[in-house]
Amino acid sequence: MAAGLKIYGISRSSAFKTIWCGEEAGVAYEQMKIGFADGTNKTPEFLAIHPNGRVPAIVDGDAVVFDSNAILLYLAEKTGKFLPAKSDKLRGEMLSWLMFVASGVGPFSGQSVHFRHYAPKDGSDYAVNRYVFEVQRHYGVLDARLAGRQYMVGDSYTIVDMDTDPFTFDRSARPQMELLEPESFALDDFSGLSYTEAFDAMVAKMRNEYAFTEYKGLDWDALIAEFRPRFEEAEANGDSTGYRRALRDFTWACLLYTSDAADDLLCVDLGGRRIIKKKKQQIKKLRRYRNSK
Repeated sequence: MAAGLKIYGISRSSAFKTIWCGEEAGVAYEQMKIGFADGTNKTPEFLAIHPNGRVPAIVDGDAVVFDSNAILLYLAEKTGKFLPAKSDKLRGEMLSWLMFVASGVGPFSGQSVHFRHYAPKDGSDYAVNRYVFEVQRHYGVLDARLAGRQYMVGDSYTIVDMDTDPFTFDRSARPQMELLEPESFALDDFSGLSYTEAFDAMVAKMRNEYAFTEYKGLDWDALIAEFRPRFEEAEANGDSTGYRRALRDFTWACLLYTSDAADDLLCVDLGGRRIIKKKKQQIKKLRRYRNSK
């Protein structure tokens, strides 16, 4: 891996998979924040890297790679990590499932969100029904693949699992969340507090106890400035769904500072109970993998 690897993309985008892979593989990198709202994805400098102006993209020495699945494959082959055992059969499966996500799961999930929540309402439900159906069908394929299997390909955690994991986080209007904690772990009860009081209490606790604050240079003040207004708005409007979404996105943002935070964060079900069960098992195995290094 060349010195000075740069990963282009904001955290809450497809760049998440790229950042996750880099973290798990132990690759040193610099994150270059490229977004859509501020137009940084359309600057001449970035278009020279990714002609379509999308994220993620990476620059590794004189190598430029864009599209999250292409980057996952590039990083895995460069580091020799998170690839299945060497055989034509497993390589064929890996490439097939990577393309299945790239051509099906990802695009249809994106279109489903767009037409359900952002597209102008023209009185026709055709687009919504089409993409919701396709999302359900594609997740059914994933669910069937994981029946009786621990991993998507072979007998180990690979970039295919890394590629599908982000799609198991619930982005529905009424998310169902499960906290991954040891059964013996004593959780603080903030249920008697208001939304903002609970957020303040949670951040105060994490400032003092979160193990990776110094290691990752986590900027709590910046996170508070970004997310507290959302908790205030949810409290003012009595919006429990807005509160849960703010909590979900805050947790997601903290995750990006260290992959080990996956041990502490929520993981939720979008595509079937079997998928979430498998993902829980994968996180446990991944934790053992990291501890063995």
